[in-house]
Amino acid sequence: MGKNRRTSSESFKKKIAFEAMDGKKQFAEIASEHDIPPSMVTTWKKAFIDGAFNKDLKKKTKELEDKEK
Repeated sequence: MGKNRRTSSESFKKKIAFEAMDGKKQFAEIASEHDIPPSMVTTWKKAFIDGAFNKDLKKKTKELEDKEK
């Protein structure tokens, strides 16, 4: 039987993305410290840059725009 998939919170993913963007550590170091595959560090960094973790920001912006109308 295979392993069960782990799920990570959005705040954890943001933390990893920030560490990766900081550039002080290599992706492999970050991954080993947090017991995740290095590919996840790359994926979460790219997702953060692309705006995937900005759901709350987008929601708040829309609410403000609706209030102004």
